[in-house]
Amino acid sequence: MLLFAKGFFVIGAEEDNLKDLAKELGALNNIIFHGKMDRKQVFELMKRCFCFTMVSDNETFGMVYIEAMLAGCITIASKKGGVDGIIIDGNNGFLSEQGNVNELASIFTKISKLEDKEMTKEERRLWYGFLSGYRIRFIRQKVIGSYIVDFYCPKLKMIIEIDGEQHYLEENKEYEVRREEYLQNLGYKLLR
Repeated sequence: MLLFAKGFFVIGAEEDNLKDLAKELGALNNIIFHGKMDRKQVFELMKRCFCFTMVSDNETFGMVYIEAMLAGCITIASKKGGVDGIIIDGNNGFLSEQGNVNELASIFTKISKLEDKEMTKEERRLWYGFLSGYRIRFIRQKVIGSYIVDFYCPKLKMIIEIDGEQHYLEENKEYEVRREEYLQNLGYKLLR
């Protein structure tokens, strides 16, 4: 399941059963069903989403989790499902017990709070007012090397930074110069 700004994308073979369940729960208008898709189509769809969820009891170590992380999705996987050595719960993704609907709902609540809590007013304005709906995909809070950038566009290799006062403090100047040089040496365009 992929979460995007207006609802959910559901991909897989159980489309008819899941549609019936969504109708029963009154959630059909919030879900777009895609049925089976090839890997390339799934990856392209992931790039449009901010969260990927696959908590199943029959998946050991699926590459799909790594692909979701690569696409910039917050990733939710199964506890004890083989990927729990890669995904560290609450750090670079979330882990949920298979079949535990309450735990999964709690994780979705945490993610929804993360989306707003960690952004400054200026970042929220740029994200929700423009970048989140822009036709070229941007990712928020992207890790590049040992740095976290505010907004990143993989297609353009562009970074947008909304500089707070900490960037201009005397004790941070050397760090900021190293950071900017590192990112530019990797070929990124940096806008401040």
